[in-house]
Amino acid sequence: MIIPDTTEEAERLQLKRLLTIKAASASVIVAALTAIASNFVQYRCTLLQAREARISHNIDLILKLQDQYDNNLLRQRVAVGKAYLSGKKTDYNDVLDFFDTVGELVKRDELDKERAWSSFYYYFHRYFLLSRDYVKKERAEDDDPLLWENVDYLHKVMVEIEQQKRPGIVVSETLTSKQIMKFMNDEKEATP
Repeated sequence: MIIPDTTEEAERLQLKRLLTIKAASASVIVAALTAIASNFVQYRCTLLQAREARISHNIDLILKLQDQYDNNLLRQRVAVGKAYLSGKKTDYNDVLDFFDTVGELVKRDELDKERAWSSFYYYFHRYFLLSRDYVKKERAEDDDPLLWENVDYLHKVMVEIEQQKRPGIVVSETLTSKQIMKFMNDEKEATP
């Protein structure tokens, strides 16, 4: 330890110590701020990566669902169209099962609701309206009020989006005979 000879030297030495302490403190503060900034940047990057992964997952999922609807359900959709147009009993089970799955994915926030709306609203809304009596009958016969419950949820969500996207238009809860015939003819003639 250095013992100062004069008061002036003692003050200089004390000032030197204070400056050394302040420099060390400043270094610690700069290091802490750098760590905070680095953590913030890392956090933002993680959020962006998670968002991009979610978007990618949603796009992949909607493409798979569209493929399933356009290809795997094609035979059932054609059969529904033919049965309906010929006045025979129409079995909506497979189509309702498909849309129940879509509804569950939307409800669980695994599928973006606007992507589901964009891809399926036209078809889904028509099937929903056409199958309401069928659904009531099946629920009563199976004594299962929760049968296709996600279909009801999906319809509520999709109607809300439709009304947001087309302000001033009231979504019809019925179809005209002309709309039904066109839709069922389109389904009867559907091809991949």
